[in-house]
Formats: sequence, C-alpha cells, structure tokens
Amino acid sequence: MKTKTNLSLYFCLFFLLTSVLCATELKAQIRNKIVSGEKQSEIGTLSVKASRMRNYELPNIDLKNLLKEDSLERTQGKPFRFGKAVEVDIDFIRDATKLTIGDSSIFFYKISSKKAYSINLIFDRFSLASNASLEIYNNQKTMIYGPVTSKNNPSNGVFWTDLIKGESIIVQLTVIGKDTQQTKLHIDKVIHGYQNTFAGFGQSANCNRDIACPEGNPWRNEGNAVAMLLLSNGQRFCTGSLLNNACQDLTPNFLTAFHCLDSDANGALSTTEQNSVNNFVFRFLYESPTCGGVDGTVFQSINGSALRSAFQPSDFALLLLNARPTGNVTYAGWSRANIPATSAASIHHPNGDVKKISIDNDALANVAITTTWVTDVFGNPIVQCPPNTHWQTIFETGTVQPGSSGSPIFDQNRRVVGQLHGDFLNTNNDFCANRRGHYGRFDVSWNGGGTADSQLSIWLTNDPNVTQTNTITIPFITGPNLVCTTGGQFTFNNQPTGTTVNWTSSNSLGLSINGLTGFATRQNNFNGQVTITGSIGGGLCPIFSLNQSVAVGAGITDPLFEQKKVLCLPGTNWYQVDARVTLPANSSNITYTYRWYIDNVLKTTITNNNFASVPGGIVDNLWHTLRVEISNTCTSISTANQEGRFRASCGGGGGQLRTFPNPSSNQLIVELVDPTVDKETVYLSSEKNALIAVPFTVKLFDSQGTLRKSIKGELGALIVDTSDLPNGIYYLHAQTEMERLTSQIIVKH
Repeated sequence: MKTKTNLSLYFCLFFLLTSVLCATELKAQIRNKIVSGEKQSEIGTLSVKASRMRNYELPNIDLKNLLKEDSLERTQGKPFRFGKAVEVDIDFIRDATKLTIGDSSIFFYKISSKKAYSINLIFDRFSLASNASLEIYNNQKTMIYGPVTSKNNPSNGVFWTDLIKGESIIVQLTVIGKDTQQTKLHIDKVIHGYQNTFAGFGQSANCNRDIACPEGNPWRNEGNAVAMLLLSNGQRFCTGSLLNNACQDLTPNFLTAFHCLDSDANGALSTTEQNSVNNFVFRFLYESPTCGGVDGTVFQSINGSALRSAFQPSDFALLLLNARPTGNVTYAGWSRANIPATSAASIHHPNGDVKKISIDNDALANVAITTTWVTDVFGNPIVQCPPNTHWQTIFETGTVQPGSSGSPIFDQNRRVVGQLHGDFLNTNNDFCANRRGHYGRFDVSWNGGGTADSQLSIWLTNDPNVTQTNTITIPFITGPNLVCTTGGQFTFNNQPTGTTVNWTSSNSLGLSINGLTGFATRQNNFNGQVTITGSIGGGLCPIFSLNQSVAVGAGITDPLFEQKKVLCLPGTNWYQVDARVTLPANSSNITYTYRWYIDNVLKTTITNNNFASVPGGIVDNLWHTLRVEISNTCTSISTANQEGRFRASCGGGGGQLRTFPNPSSNQLIVELVDPTVDKETVYLSSEKNALIAVPFTVKLFDSQGTLRKSIKGELGALIVDTSDLPNGIYYLHAQTEMERLTSQIIVKH
C-alpha cells in the first residue's frame, strides 16, 4: 500500500482542522466569553454611532486565487486553511475613536473586510494595564470575544484572537482612570476568513455526524475533552484533546498531531515551529446543541501553550496549555495497550465544523508497512512513518477530513489509543467514499524516541506500572454560602477515583471542619468570612486543592444608610426614594431579603440588592421616615434605630439652568437645578441648588435658528460636545415635561 509517485501526498496533514485562538503563555484563560447566536448581547457600557467610528477597510481578497492555492497545498501536506492574513499597521490607542466618561476612557475601532465570513486579529504588541479590559464583537453584537484583561498578557507580547463571525468587527478598550500610557496595543495582521468555519452542520462532508446525534450520546463526556485549535499564524486549523494523567491533578496536557506543528511538511520541527505553539488558540465545547442543528452558540477559548514532547514516527505532539479550562470540559482517559481496540470512536472538528463523531464497530488494524506521507515533485519520499506505528480504522458512521488531524481515537473502553495522522491512500478527497483514518499509536508514543522531549510517559505518570487512566470531569466544591449555628456540609464533586479528600478551614476557631467528612461547624459565636479547602493528592502526586469562601454567623451587623434621595416623577404629584444600605464585610455570597418601608408602610421587597427605588406618595412638602428590614437564613435586623428622614418636596416647575463654562471651547456642562431646595431635602446632592433628577432634552440652535445639537439627559445633568461647532452665539433650550428653560451660549475656541 504505497502512495502514487509525483503526487506529493501529505494527506495526513489535510486532516489538520480544529480550533481558533491564541496568545503566548497566558497566565489565565478567557472564560466563557466567546458567545455566538441569534440573541443580541449588550456590549460594554456605551455605543458609538458607526458613522463616527474610525474604520480600517481591508483591500479586496482574491478568492479565486486562494482556492487554487488551497487545491495545490493539499498535495503539499499543508494544514487546512480558512483565512488570508493581511499585514496592517494599527496602533490602537492612537487610531481608535475615544470617548471620555467621567474618569474613564473608552476606545472604539472598526475593522471591515468585504465578503469575509469571519475576522480574527494578531497583535504583535499586546500589553493591558491592570485598569484596562478589551472586548471584540461583530456589528450585530451576536458574538463577543472577551473581556481580555492584564491576566491574559502574553509574555512575548504576541496575542491572537479567536474568529469573530461577520465581515465587520469592533474592537473596544475600556480604561478605568486617566492613565492609558501603560496599555500597548498594536495590530500586525488581520485575517480575512474566506472559508465559512461558522457554517455549523453541513460545512463538513455530509456523512459526518454531530456529537449531539444519538450515536454520540454515550461519548459526550469524552467529547468534552476535544478542542479545535488555531495554528499557523492564525490561518489554519487542527484538532486535539486534553489528557488525564496518573495523578489526576488536572494538569492541562493536550495531545495533537506532530504534523499540525510541522508547517513546512518536512518531518522535523524547527525552533520557529516549536515556538509557534506559544500562540495557538484552543476552542473547547464548540458543538451544535442538537443533531444536525445550528452552529455552536457557546464555547470556551484558551490562549497559548508550551511544547512538551513530539515524535514524528507516531505523529504525536504533547502541549501544555497555559491555563486550565473550566466548566464542562473533561480530561480524556488513555490506554497504552499494544493490542488493537475491538471497536473505536473518533471525535473531531472536520473542516472547521462543529464537533463530530465517527464510529468503527470493528477492531482496529495495525499498519504493518512503511507509509509515505509527503513526496517531492519527483515522487521521492520526504516524510515517512515506519511499520507498526499506526492503527487503521474504517468508519461505518462518519468520516475524517481536513481539520480532523490530531483528534483522538477512543477504544471500546472510552480511552484514547491514538491521534489522527490522516489517510495516505486518499487521492481524490472524497471523504465519504474513503472513510479510513490512520492514527499514531499511543503505545508507540508512550516511549517515543526515548527522551523527555520525544515521549508521552514522563509527562503522564511517575509510576511505570500505570497502563491506563479514565476520563475525569473537572471537580468543584458545593456547600452552603452561609453557616449559621447548626453547621453545613461541604462536598468535593467529581472526585477522581482512588483519591481521598482532606478538608481544612482557614480559621478553625471560627469555623471548624471535619477533615474526612467535610462537615463544618461555627465556633465561638464567630462572625466573618472563612475559606474552606478540599485537597487531594500527596505522596508521588502533587496536591490539588479547591477553595470556597463561606460567611459564618449572622452575616449582618448594624447596616448604615449610604444614600437616600428623592426623585420627582415628571408630570405627576408622586415621588420615589432611591436608597442604599452599607452591609458588613462578611456579607458576600449570602442571600438577603430587603423590605423597604416609608412611614412604616411596606413599599417594596427586593432580594440580593441593597439598593432600591422605593415608590413614594403624594408630594406634600412634609417629612417622612425611611427604613429597611434586612434578613437572611440566619437572622434579621432593621434600620429602625437610625431611620432615614427625608422631605417630599420636589420643587415643582421652579427649575433653573446652570451652564458652564460659558464661553465654551470643547465641552459645555448643562445642569437643571432647584435654587429653593433646602439642604435637608436630598436630591442628588445635599447642598443648596441641588440637581433636579428628572429627564430632560437639550437642543442647541445657532444664531440663524438652525438646530445643531439635540441630546437627552438623565438625573439633571449632561455634557454637550462643542468642539465641532464654529465660534459664535448659540441658544440652548432645556425641555422637561413641566417646563422649558433657555440660555444663551458662546462658543469660542
């Protein structure tokens, strides 16, 4: 079974499909923030009109030529390509549209590429200060990437983003505070996605089956270990899987194919190719919610990894992710048995599609011949694999194709026994007619080349007698958020088989816990926060711990009123009181009920929100009392001993305008005030001339009567941008539901 000469086959590589996202050596993951779907999501705190946002438009992409190149690359052993990288020079802070809101700055920048299915970015300088966060989303706001924070800063300054669906994206940076100098963002490349990797069901060969289909249901747990990965300068895909280890300590070891890293397809890894994994992006949980259904709507991305080991003869590469995934992600079990599995299943991302499953009901076969994967133009071998290094499968259900490379093959016991290399016999790219896959054998990779950087064993166990592991789910702790006097039970969920949990308390004098059972009891009438820790491991294995913060005791001391203010309701003779109480330090993670009273009449009940807008009564210019009763499962307390006192006087239509500076150069501040207010009647201020907290509209006319600005304000104040107005005299009208106030304004630059 040899390849035909002069075909330069490396069909193994065209199976390279899966994932998107990366950033070198990130210290934390971007958690559950890449969301796609038909529901529109709220983005950020503000929006900017598209017509006023600075925009970078990519030049037209020669699709016909790209597809011709793809056809040729399939015979050259190149990974599946979905996008075209375009070099740019975008200094984000310098080029973006900037808004200043209070002491915060928000930067917006739009990037567009006509007829793109997706856009992703490569930053060659990426450093976020601790006061900055970054989000990227499409025009429809149906897909969000982020927030990215300083925890995600790559050590080498290079950062790849995941794909954002659509032909236009918006990059938004929010900086809290005046200092923006510490944040450095420079975009070096924009990837125009010309292959529809978000097509969902149907993008891959039609004989593929979603993991959500009936044949995939028994394999959902193993499927949650499989991820798609973005490689080769943000333009190509592969697949791989998280692996459990003998210690079951959730070390994020990730198995994929050697050729996914071998971008020049010569059978060896250069220093550049080895370092490229620093910028890989790993997308977990990308799957259709139903069989034959729509595109995946929620998935999780991890940025960056490090190369642990690789071995070309069995086509494996083992990476260490820079962060642990969370949630439903699992760690796949494995077996290093050297006998063929009696049946098998492969879980993969063909052609960048949502997760699929392929089933072989028969035994795997050992490939007992030398296989040639890449030849030169004369038919001479470039990349070969020795006999007895691969398993062969022929699927009855589903198939594999470009993008599936590196995906795991599971035996009848649901343990990984290899990773996909490809099908060196497929010369016509008819994947449903050729349902064959060749997988590098896990047992061969176990010892590999005999060194730490060419084998699996040293990374997966420190016990040479361990021959297999099972799939595990990420553990988590459950238990009460509040322990009163009767105590509470804490449980270590998804505890790995064969491990023992040891429970400890950060303050045993306040909350003791049984080290074996996890039952905690309040001690010495303690009130405050305590951290409960459940640990497994020890001996030959490192300690793995989970923590949970718990409030102990009543959870309430004497609450204090933080604010109370009267809001007059326009067009009515009613008011409401906005009020807030300050809770003690040990109040987090507790469910509270707030009952708000005016003159001892219950007005509203709110759960877990110490701020309330309390409906009032008729404006009578009299004094009234405000109090709140706060309760949780332990106890309750009332603010009756320090009731809030306020006066129901809203000032009617006696408001006045206050505008400054006048003359104005860049900004004009407009305030609606009541000069008659007594300082004991709390509006938005406790001073005289307090703001009248009613909605109003400001219209600014020039001396010719032409409307130049129209802005809606809330809570008695707004800012008018005058930087774009010519010098001259203007007339300002402020309209509430009760009255219209006017003022003359001078603009002078």
